[in-house]
Amino acid sequence: MAKFKEDSEHGSPGNSAHAVTISAADYLGKNGKPGFDTPEGLLTYGNSLTSSDEAYLRKFFGFVKQGLRSDGGSELRKDVVGRQYQFITFYLPKSRPGVKLVVSGSLLHFFGQYQNGNIVIDFTLDDLIEEAKKSV
Repeated sequence: MAKFKEDSEHGSPGNSAHAVTISAADYLGKNGKPGFDTPEGLLTYGNSLTSSDEAYLRKFFGFVKQGLRSDGGSELRKDVVGRQYQFITFYLPKSRPGVKLVVSGSLLHFFGQYQNGNIVIDFTLDDLIEEAKKSV
């Protein structure tokens, strides 16, 4: 099982006129408002990922932090071990990198809010893990 390795991928948040910037604490529901996940839920999910799936999740949050456009994702599929995933393509100026996102209800809701331009983030996956570990 992957254990959330270190990452150096950072970007600047995207801009949207009506978007709310959320922090890692906001994502985890630590600021008195409902979040997208709980610290325990995030860590349990992360520990269930393979190294490859974790690398894709790291890229996913890096691309979202940069505010990149995406294709909206494929239909939900099942991988060889039966986990649901969605393949999402992000748009860079000269390439179209994709990520396999092993999904949970919280990630689907988060991605939907991002796609609709309702939120931007100011954290990386490492920031999110660090914030979650403060509560357990």
